[in-house]
Amino acid sequence: MIRIVKKDINVDFVSKYKLLISVSAIVVALSLVLVAIFGLNFGIDFKGGTNIVYEFEKTPEVKTVRKILKDSGIKAVVSSVDKEISIQISQSISLFSKKQLDEVKNYLNTVYKGKNLKSIKDYQNRIRLTFSAPQNADEILKTVKEYKNKFTGDKNKYRVKGIKHFGSDEKSNAKLNTHKYDISFEPLSDYVTEIIEEKTNSGVSKKEVTSFKSDLDSKLKSIGMIKSNIASDGKTFVVSFDKDKTSKEIEKALSHDKYLFTIERLELGENAKTFDYSIKVSKMKVASLEQVGPKVGAKLKQDGTLAMFYALIAIFIYIAFRFDSKFSPGAVVALVHDVSITLGIFALMRIEFNLPVVAALLTLIGYSLNDTIVIFDKVREVAENNKLNKKHKLETKEVINRALNSTMSRTLLTSLTTLGVVISMLIFGGAGLRPFAIALFIGILVGTYSSLFIATPIYLYLEKKSKEKLTELEETEA
Repeated sequence: MIRIVKKDINVDFVSKYKLLISVSAIVVALSLVLVAIFGLNFGIDFKGGTNIVYEFEKTPEVKTVRKILKDSGIKAVVSSVDKEISIQISQSISLFSKKQLDEVKNYLNTVYKGKNLKSIKDYQNRIRLTFSAPQNADEILKTVKEYKNKFTGDKNKYRVKGIKHFGSDEKSNAKLNTHKYDISFEPLSDYVTEIIEEKTNSGVSKKEVTSFKSDLDSKLKSIGMIKSNIASDGKTFVVSFDKDKTSKEIEKALSHDKYLFTIERLELGENAKTFDYSIKVSKMKVASLEQVGPKVGAKLKQDGTLAMFYALIAIFIYIAFRFDSKFSPGAVVALVHDVSITLGIFALMRIEFNLPVVAALLTLIGYSLNDTIVIFDKVREVAENNKLNKKHKLETKEVINRALNSTMSRTLLTSLTTLGVVISMLIFGGAGLRPFAIALFIGILVGTYSSLFIATPIYLYLEKKSKEKLTELEETEA
């Protein structure tokens, strides 16, 4: 067995408890104050917003992208990793504000009032009109587009994407007699992509697309392409295959040293005989896109908090049954100590707090608990052996010291091994994994400390109080 400490190590942990408990109490109090004053730097998972990662053929400078967004009136956090630019926008996923969307709603309400309109609702970048009778979808779309001339907001951001009709199949809506028309507006992400492509000269001309067509046809015919056409925007190809393909297959076949490709599967009817895809040619592309609405973000925040609360309750009950009720408070206080300090550091350093960090905290709770259980198991084993030893009885603090010394090698080996993996994530994991890795790194260090110097002192205190009560009871009975 590998050991990194001597087998006969004999550290007096208990003698340091008072000092370390005091230091821990101060650090936890400071952490909670930091969270209360500064708050956590919530990511878009919790406060809503848009996170876009772009891949470029020639990556622009971060300050250039920041200026482009600032000049366009978009507040964003921009960072760079390798050939990618990450843009985090903590605002609605719609180009419209709630006030501007209400303006369009009020106009439509005026136009269709008294024309079988039952209700009108908005869903961030969509407006849903519900009628009691079928309407002409094209006419509704035309009405919405024409309002652009009267729109009081930024007309450049008034971009109608399309309309969908729900209710043409009357099997489900015959009794309700409802016909829903969803008018969708261009999301913020499309607008940001367009202005960055334009301002960084990462787009391609129609002439370039036309000249690339023969090259595209040659490459895609080798994987079963039937036909290709250039779409009306002049920058996108619509290609058809005889068999279904993945985006990766198409991208691999198109591999080019000058262009990047955004590939999307086109939805067709059930009787379609081909598999169609749109392929946008550019010198940049969206590598990943996350969009979270504010209501969803608030729900995720609540669910994350409840997950940690329920985990602590379950742990308290488990430890009480697994060992003894005197062990449970120490385990739970140690976990609260670990989470509090981790949150305090996140608040102080303004590290993004997102869903992966919640996962890291839950992982940390499990890791710290496992460490604590190993120590408690050893404490119980030494205590039981002590009861059988009639010649030399150990005091409770000696029992704890012996248990901690005997598990020291295992505790340090486990912590160092796990830290090695976490450090690898910190170095090689990229910007996306960094908050998760930081939370685990802090948590493992603090969790190892709390198992040794927080959980066991509380058990020692409760055991001492239990013995004092038992002595008083015996004296009363005598």
